[in-house]
Amino acid sequence: MKLAIYRRVSSKRQVTEGESLEGQMIKVQAWCKTNDHTIVRDYVDKGLSGYKGNRPAFNQLQEDVEDPCCEYDGVVVYAVSRISRDLIILLTAVDKIIR
Repeated sequence: MKLAIYRRVSSKRQVTEGESLEGQMIKVQAWCKTNDHTIVRDYVDKGLSGYKGNRPAFNQLQEDVEDPCCEYDGVVVYAVSRISRDLIILLTAVDKIIR
């Protein structure tokens, strides 16, 4: 399956606690390799809060999945908290992605 990745860090603290952008990529790549998936697109938001919703890469991802010519079959994240820790925001974003 062709997949896109979404990665985000919102603070310097996350870099030191194992959720760095590089750490997220390493874990997602390993999961994709184990499950025979190919990464075809990488969306990255650096130092942006998931709460405020102003995330250019995530907004672009949401636009891209609505395009009938979208080049991938799904989206993978290191952890759902990379989309949002707020359940309402998370569910709204997931609903938009899966439509």
